Amino acid sequence: MGQLFAIVLTSVLLAPVIASGKAQPPADPPDPIATLAEILNAREDGGMWTNGVSPNIQLPEDAKPDAVVVKYFAAVSFDQGKAKDVHVRTAREVTINDVRYTVALVDTSLGPKLLVMRRERTMWWTKMFAVERLEDLRRPAQKPSK
Repeated sequence: MGQLFAIVLTSVLLAPVIASGKAQPPADPPDPIATLAEILNAREDGGMWTNGVSPNIQLPEDAKPDAVVVKYFAAVSFDQGKAKDVHVRTAREVTINDVRYTVALVDTSLGPKLLVMRRERTMWWTKMFAVERLEDLRRPAQKPSK
C-alpha cells in the first residue's frame, strides 16, 4: 500500500510539469561568485579583458557595491531591454588572476547577473556575466579572426 501511495503521489506532483512540456528553469550554481572566480582563474586567457565597451561609472573611490550596481544597470541595456527590479543579493571580494575585484550577485528582471567591479584611476571598471551562462566560460576563448 505504501509503495502504491508513493507512486500515485509522484505522478500527481510530476503531472503538471510533464503536461506543460516545460522544464523548470535552471537553478543558480551553489555559489555563483565562487564559480565565476574558479572558472576565470582556470582560463588561460583570464577571461577578464579590460578593453571594450564598459560604462564610465563615476563614483567616489569608497562607493559601496550597491551604488556601483545601480549606476551600471542605469547605464546599460540588453537585447531584452533595460533590467528592472535590480537588487544586490550579496557582494564580496575575490581574487581573479592575482587581481582583487568585488563581485556582486544581482537579481534582475532579466535573471541573475554577476557584476565584477574594480576601482581604476578615477572611475569604476565593470564587467557583467549572466549566471545562467557561466558554464559557457569554461570553453576555450576563440582567437580573433584576421
